[in-house]
Amino acid sequence: MSRPGPPVPRAGAVLPRRHLPMRPAWLCRVCAAQWPCPPARLDLPTEFHGHRVALAFYLAAALRDAMDDMYRLGGRPDRAAMHARFLGWLSRPAPPDRAPLTARSDEARARVDIPDIRGGAGRRSCSILERGASAGERDHCFPDRA
Repeated sequence: MSRPGPPVPRAGAVLPRRHLPMRPAWLCRVCAAQWPCPPARLDLPTEFHGHRVALAFYLAAALRDAMDDMYRLGGRPDRAAMHARFLGWLSRPAPPDRAPLTARSDEARARVDIPDIRGGAGRRSCSILERGASAGERDHCFPDRA
């Protein structure tokens, strides 16, 4: 009977090593490139799948630690370069798909419901954003401002 859980590697199998930072130099322990190295940039989003904000916080904390280590070693970090190295490679989320605006939806958005303050029942609608309408023509929407 097999036990649930992660698979157990067979004897003599070589496991891939994770690309982690070596402090205080902030170089990759595997490939000696500046961390986060290209393999780490591929692994981290997979590791934090669905948690983009958590990944950004993790990398921001790593950025702060790297800058603190650099100051402790007597260096003066280039802030822009450090930001690009730790956070600049994160992609922005794609904007949601939106249907293109049509003339009809544009006109519907330009119409404003105005409460009828003249004692009438209900509400009236007025298009105050019509193109080419003069200020006098729009005053009928707001009789108190005339």
